[in-house]
Amino acid sequence: MQTRNSILITIFVVFMASALFAAPIANAQTVKIGVIDMLGIFEKSEKMQAITQTVRQTVDNKQKEWEQKKNGLEKQIQDLQVQRDLMPKESYDAKMTELRAQHAQFMEWWRGEEKTLEELKANSLKPFLRELKDIVKSVAVAQGYMLILKKENVLYSDDTLDITEAVITRMNAKN
Repeated sequence: MQTRNSILITIFVVFMASALFAAPIANAQTVKIGVIDMLGIFEKSEKMQAITQTVRQTVDNKQKEWEQKKNGLEKQIQDLQVQRDLMPKESYDAKMTELRAQHAQFMEWWRGEEKTLEELKANSLKPFLRELKDIVKSVAVAQGYMLILKKENVLYSDDTLDITEAVITRMNAKN
């Protein structure tokens, strides 16, 4: 009798487990999945190109400023080294200490500028990514997709699942 009960319990557990696992599998077959090429969007989006251009200009300007300050400081050090034998040791040492302090300040300034530039890049992307997410959602809903994955994270997908061009077209139309 105990064997019969254990067999019935085993059959019941197997039946319940198969029922629990069969439902998600059956539903998974009706889920429409799409992919999106984020790199393609970054390259082809007019808004992203404008953001990139603005950030690039700011970075280039800061790098030019950095070069000018660095070159000025290096020239002062070279000039001091040329005059080394013509000035008292104490004067040379004091001036070199001052230039080293200026160099340390310069490097501290540049670290702050690099941080500011990184923040500029991140802050420039936030509104774009919010808008992109909204557009991806609207395209996905319009085309009946329930899930959109980054193409970069997918090993293979059929080209018919790619909604990148529709997103780019909609995004560029908003400009």
